[in-house]
Amino acid sequence: EGLSRFKKKKGFVVLNSEAQATLEKMTKFESALREQQSALKEAENLQQRLQTSEAILDSHAVHAVGNGLGSQVLISLAERLSTLQVTLKGLRTKYASQHPAVLQAEQQIQSAKEKLVEEISTLIANLRSRTATFQGTVREYGARLEKLPQAELDLANLTRQARVDEE
Repeated sequence: EGLSRFKKKKGFVVLNSEAQATLEKMTKFESALREQQSALKEAENLQQRLQTSEAILDSHAVHAVGNGLGSQVLISLAERLSTLQVTLKGLRTKYASQHPAVLQAEQQIQSAKEKLVEEISTLIANLRSRTATFQGTVREYGARLEKLPQAELDLANLTRQARVDEE
């Protein structure tokens, strides 16, 4: 929308091939940055839920985050947690809360949660590192584009934003 208004207002403005290549690279990195930021937010939300001990953890949420991040370890831990929770539920229907089998299942669930927190903490650290790298790269390409004449700079910024929004 803003891009079409700019083109109508300014008329014929063209980016040179170097500026076009820089814009393409910046757009690619900015899209990747947004994906990383989204994944980081999901992982941080999951970590917060895991650390709230009284909250009942939805292993499907862990599985979804693991899938989204491509973490097989997280997926397998989510499956293990889900199995343990089903086992505990069954044990609680048969035994009192202080029965050794119930206590053992609760301990196994706690252990699985702790492993999940460790794995998510590692993933969050990696995501933060990648996010910082992408931010630096986007800034670097932005600095290159800043050297363009104003009309070309405006065109580049509007084009980049339109492409990032599409992705």
